[in-house]
Amino acid sequence: MTRFLSERIRAHEYKSPRANRRQYFVIDQSLIDELADIQAHQWDDYQLEMTDRIWGLFGENDHLAHFEPLFLQHYTHAYHFPGAHTPTAEEVREYYVPLVEKLISNK
Repeated sequence: MTRFLSERIRAHEYKSPRANRRQYFVIDQSLIDELADIQAHQWDDYQLEMTDRIWGLFGENDHLAHFEPLFLQHYTHAYHFPGAHTPTAEEVREYYVPLVEKLISNK
């Protein structure tokens, strides 16, 4: 993630309206450094028996991030939806919520 973000240092516009009305966010070196700290510990509590409980959500029209192959090296469930990298509120309702409801009901 840090390598991915390092190529994107600058201000970016949010793709969906925000409740706080902010229109922009900034990827800067301090954000990348924070993520590097998280990344350094991301596997500290990894438990092989839990891999089937983790789901990756991948937009079929995501032209920005292509991490599904890496994800599937560690986890078993990839969920595809016909959206892009950043889902709209409508896409969350249409694709994410039914998946969450299904996962909750299959406990």
